[in-house]
Amino acid sequence: MDFNLSSEQQMLASSAERFIRDQYPFELRRTVANGMTGYSDKQWSAMADLGWLMLNVPESYGGLGSDYADTCILMQALGKGLVSEPLISTGVWAASLIGACEDEAFKKYWLEAIASGAQKFAIAHFENGQSINSHKITTRAEKDGDGYVINGQKTVVFDGPVADAFLVTAAENSSGSFSVFLVDKNTVGLTLDNYRLIDGSGASDISFDQCRVAVGNRILAGQRAADSFAMASDRAHLAALASMVGIMEACLELVPDYVKNRKQFGQPIAQFQVIQHTLADMFVAYQESRSILFHALANIDNADTQARQQALSAAAMVIGDGLQLITEQGIQLHGGYGVTDEYAISHCYRRGLVLQQFVGDDHAIRFSTAPLSARQSGERTIER
Repeated sequence: MDFNLSSEQQMLASSAERFIRDQYPFELRRTVANGMTGYSDKQWSAMADLGWLMLNVPESYGGLGSDYADTCILMQALGKGLVSEPLISTGVWAASLIGACEDEAFKKYWLEAIASGAQKFAIAHFENGQSINSHKITTRAEKDGDGYVINGQKTVVFDGPVADAFLVTAAENSSGSFSVFLVDKNTVGLTLDNYRLIDGSGASDISFDQCRVAVGNRILAGQRAADSFAMASDRAHLAALASMVGIMEACLELVPDYVKNRKQFGQPIAQFQVIQHTLADMFVAYQESRSILFHALANIDNADTQARQQALSAAAMVIGDGLQLITEQGIQLHGGYGVTDEYAISHCYRRGLVLQQFVGDDHAIRFSTAPLSARQSGERTIER
């Protein structure tokens, strides 16, 4: 794998860095995070104008059809800037799922809407007691004339409050087949319970009560749906992991600068050996995380689902541990100031916690990387 960035990738990284510096500084991030939705229409439009929502849309549908490494480069830069707009839910997860649809007219309409920023999506999949990457869901879709009627509940739908439409997973009553449906937010029978997460972004619990959609809104079904959903989820989770590595980078700039200026006993605390050891541990954790991110990226297009997801789970475990160490030590080195809203290190910590939950429950991730003999007792589940 070539670790050197191409000239186009260097331009992409530079454009993201300029955007953070000029249009998404920390004070604006604080304002957005403390708003009702943790989202800015103005910033979303700017991201669409920069072409970032086109990366995972094929050229024939109004996108750029870029290599997935470009997405990771972008998300790492945006993670460093603590950007919380729904780029992953819409530009990665939804774009990948809709891209697997076989209805060309349907696919063209919605992918062009994603590429232009006209539509924002959220993925409604998780349910209480459900295991990570499980297709054992209780939400049901029943064929009824020229449509489907959906009943069930979804929990912790990231970016739900700002979504224009949802991609909903359900089992069909007639066959038990795993299917994916596109459901508009204004559909009768769909009820949102919105709330803010610890980083200021939004999530929703969704109830579907006799929620009727057209036949054409079933975009994927059967094994194709299961395989496509697994691939799209893995790509979304890898984008989140890249963002987590970006947060580590932000911390490694914030913390050394602070300890060089904070004084105790008449000298900067950066001169104390124990502080230097802590900074060294943080740097090592970042380098380990960056390396295993490359490993997961090298496997993201692997047709062997098990091998791909094992690489991704290993990355999630290492990056999750590294991010926890770096953000927690960063707060410790800031002292009491570190937990206050005025200091960026607290936002790094909170954003990191949300991304870790987006990627998956820590116990389930460790469980998925264990040898088969250690997993014979059954699946680990997540609870809200």
